[in-house]
Amino acid sequence: DVSSEIIEDLFNAGKISSRYEDESFFTRMIKVNREFPGASILFHKRGVLPKELQDIWSYPKLLHIVEQLVGPNIIGHTVWNLRVKLPNNEPEVVPWHQDNGYLLESSLATMMPTAWIPLLDTGKENGGMELIKFSQKPGITGEHHCCAGATWYIEMDEEEIENKFGGDIEKDSVICNVPFGGILLFSNALIHRSLPNPSDKIRWSLDFRWQDPEKSTGRPEKSDNLPLMMKNGTAIENIDFSGIQGRHG
Repeated sequence: DVSSEIIEDLFNAGKISSRYEDESFFTRMIKVNREFPGASILFHKRGVLPKELQDIWSYPKLLHIVEQLVGPNIIGHTVWNLRVKLPNNEPEVVPWHQDNGYLLESSLATMMPTAWIPLLDTGKENGGMELIKFSQKPGITGEHHCCAGATWYIEMDEEEIENKFGGDIEKDSVICNVPFGGILLFSNALIHRSLPNPSDKIRWSLDFRWQDPEKSTGRPEKSDNLPLMMKNGTAIENIDFSGIQGRHG
């Protein structure tokens, strides 16, 4: 269980009375967060990338799909997430935005495909993804403001979507039903959000990004040590992920 380390830390610090080891992967953090509100946020912000997630991010078949979008040389982008979305927990509801909204203006010229990978069947009933179809076509980054509600997320107003992008939210929004084992692949310029989770289980998901190493990452810090995953169309073995541990969106 990827949440065990933060749970052990909270237990040893006397913040929770139990490790809740009898709970499932989809309920354990719910119990922890009830005792120590904010535990799920601490987990999200820790940014530990275990070997199992490294293998998914650099899976050769996935890289060959990405190759068709960014070219034969591919690095993993510095923004990645293992997301825990608790039932009815506002800080984990992500409003309308473009990924470019979190990055420097130069990111608009870089294709950074995002793969959103749920760890269970997802849809409206448990906090799935919703997008505005074709909203990447204008090739612009809309105005975002921070922060939305009780979150740390930026947000794009619906008026901005309709006026600047010509979108009709009622007509153009699509709720994506993504099954376990599937992925949702989209552009860094696409407007999207994640819905509230009204179920009784955690909606776990991953999101990974890739790009050409010669193009802007849209981040102010140096990114020379981001993991090289493909070179000249050949997937790299023994990828060095050390430069990305503890760094995420």
